[in-house]
Amino acid sequence: MRKLFFTLILVVIFLIVPNLYAAERVLNYGFEDWTGNMYTTPGYPFTSGYSSYMDGHTAGSEVINSYSANEMVQTWTAHSGEHFLIQNDSSSHALSPSVYGITGGGVNLHNNIGYNGMYGGQSDFDMDAVITTGEVFISVWAKFNKGWYTIKDGGRNKWFRFYANPNAVENTVYMHLATSSKSPNMFFYCSGEPNLWIGTNFICTNAYDGNWHKFSMYINWNTGVILGWYDVDNETAENASKSYTAADGRLGNGSGPQFVIIKSNYSAKSPTEETYHAIDDIEIWDGMPDSGDDNSPGDVTNFIAQAGDSQVALSWTNPNDSDFKGTKILYSTENDPYPATHNEGTCVCDREANPDSSDSFPVTGLDNGTKYNFSAFTYDESGNYSKTAHVSATPTASGPPPDTIDPTVTITQPTSGATYSTNQSTITLGGTASDNVGVTSVTWQNDRGGNGTASGTTSWTISNLSLQEGDNVIAVTAHDAAGNTNTDTLTVTCTYTPPSGDYTKEFGSATGTDYPRTVEDTFININEENSSTHVYLNTYTWPQDTVANAIIMNWDLSAIPSSATIQDATLYLYLSDAGGDDLYDLTVHKIIHYNPVISACTGYTYNGTNSWTPNSQCYNNIPLAQADIAAAEDTKSINKTYGYKSWSV
Repeated sequence: MRKLFFTLILVVIFLIVPNLYAAERVLNYGFEDWTGNMYTTPGYPFTSGYSSYMDGHTAGSEVINSYSANEMVQTWTAHSGEHFLIQNDSSSHALSPSVYGITGGGVNLHNNIGYNGMYGGQSDFDMDAVITTGEVFISVWAKFNKGWYTIKDGGRNKWFRFYANPNAVENTVYMHLATSSKSPNMFFYCSGEPNLWIGTNFICTNAYDGNWHKFSMYINWNTGVILGWYDVDNETAENASKSYTAADGRLGNGSGPQFVIIKSNYSAKSPTEETYHAIDDIEIWDGMPDSGDDNSPGDVTNFIAQAGDSQVALSWTNPNDSDFKGTKILYSTENDPYPATHNEGTCVCDREANPDSSDSFPVTGLDNGTKYNFSAFTYDESGNYSKTAHVSATPTASGPPPDTIDPTVTITQPTSGATYSTNQSTITLGGTASDNVGVTSVTWQNDRGGNGTASGTTSWTISNLSLQEGDNVIAVTAHDAAGNTNTDTLTVTCTYTPPSGDYTKEFGSATGTDYPRTVEDTFININEENSSTHVYLNTYTWPQDTVANAIIMNWDLSAIPSSATIQDATLYLYLSDAGGDDLYDLTVHKIIHYNPVISACTGYTYNGTNSWTPNSQCYNNIPLAQADIAAAEDTKSINKTYGYKSWSV
């Protein structure tokens, strides 16, 4: 009798409790490696077997660090770290305010994880391969602005939509988030058992309050057990918000999940009003995690890769978590994505260490010229792994020691002294240069305008160098093949006064100007970027007919004699590309109030630190110098014909 009673207890436990043996986290992602593009972001998890679904994902979602949820009177930020994903769930309503990168709505938008990268980002996360137990646990943090019905049939949000292996519709397991109230229901549904969802639901209180909430789900394809949690930490079978066991002990005929979709919206099903949501901190486990500790340790810090000849020296600092146990480092090569989990790539080392300790490891036997992408995963006593830290390095073959010796250069004509005076408008310089390996060139530059290359190297000459009235500081520089340089200078005081009369002189960087290198320029946009290194100057409006861009130029006119009077001046710019409107008005203004720093100014600041005068003329009240310009000197309607355009300044 005692033996029979013991057997019955075992049967009951088998039916209602999932297999809780040691689980392994196979994905831990929080969008923190975001590069601005899912195709270049290491480990970006969303991929698909259909290009149209990835097109929908790209158009309707974006990774950001904050969002002004105006109707919620909230500013949304990440659940942890700095980045999270926001998604427009409507195809008939754009986000307001808009999000750069979101160009469409939610129809045909799938957030697929585990599809092994047929389309989408760099992630090669293959759920089919990493879920070895037939059990999967997933959790994600999410926030919503509201619920919705669809235009077509009132369908619900599809939330945690699993596709079983083999991939077939009848093997699908859903959790649906209903939208009928401010405290929505979460429904279980399995197409292998059509009536499974009926009555199998739990309330998600305040899910649409704009705050972060945790949604978790466990599925065991071996026993047919499904568990769901809402706003529960340290999930267990006992504290599940809802549980279900399939009548036949299995879910369809699947043996495990092939992939999962987090929040999808299918064709012709669109909210009837503006709706959106955000997700962050996605975890997927092979098996049910131990509720005693599901907190991963922190990532390593100061992760450095120093390349050498056929090797890379790695160094890092371990986290200070009290239960930290060790660090595992793996690598991929060239254009392969960084290992996204501790089971991907080639293992470099797996080292146990003390918390907050410094460690290093030499990786030898590598191929010179090949890029190696390293990922470091820390783990604790409970087997929890961190998200990851990344570095890369390219080993290079050793060569002779670099040449670090500067050449020498000396001006000897017309003087070897530091100063010289003349009443002529030109001067000829001469001198010598030497180097331990060899002088490759001698160049010169006049601070009053003009530059060039001397004739000769070890014995050089600069003929008929143009001078301006007053002091001209002429720098002569010797160069060698290793990039080492040395400079000698001569200050020439010119008292030459040109004859009276009218002169036309060209300043700027175009070929053949009288005074080259006398202009600095950039363009600023409605963002924090500086564009002074760009080859071209761009102009555009956004939104339509609203100023969104400004070209800023600083001219050095010190070459003009102090006794001269500027009678007129014309600005020429060459149009090399065009789009949009057939005619486009461009005005030219004098900048007032501030002297902008060309190499640092942006749409927000005139010097990289201090703001332009506030105004509300541009998008989102970005100042863009619009309150720091005088009345227009000239206005021209620019067409799309390539060539020089001119303004009277």
